[in-house]
Amino acid sequence: MASPLINEATEWARLYAELVEMFGDDDQQALLDTASGLSDLPAMIELTLQSREDDLVLVTGLGARIEEMRDRLERYKARAQAKKELVEAAMIRADLRKLEFAEFTVSLGKRPRKLILNEAELPPECMKQPPPVPDKEQIRTLLENNFDVPGAHLSNGGEGLNIRKR
Repeated sequence: MASPLINEATEWARLYAELVEMFGDDDQQALLDTASGLSDLPAMIELTLQSREDDLVLVTGLGARIEEMRDRLERYKARAQAKKELVEAAMIRADLRKLEFAEFTVSLGKRPRKLILNEAELPPECMKQPPPVPDKEQIRTLLENNFDVPGAHLSNGGEGLNIRKR
């Protein structure tokens, strides 16, 4: 199902073609002005872009709110970790190995040994190499200079919408 904007664009194109058929295409600006005056397309495009601006304002606001919520989440995580460490310290000091409650059981147990590294002192055989990644800048340069690069090609590009704010 096409949107009203696309439907209006289709109607505008039909109307413009009719005007060209009736009056020729010598005066492009007059044809555009006439078609625009007989169609709601320019106004609909303007309203759609204004609505887009409203959406971008919401994106900015929501982004800030999400960042605040992330900060809040991190505070709650830190608070929960601090409470766990507090209970652990209390149980160690009181020499309590296990406590059972209605909702959970808590116990002190042996932890696995933690690996502590000083990467500067590790021998090379203990280091993983990152996987190779394509050098896109070099590949683009080669292709633009008519070199063949197996596994790579440039697209045809195409048209895109540019929006400048005043």
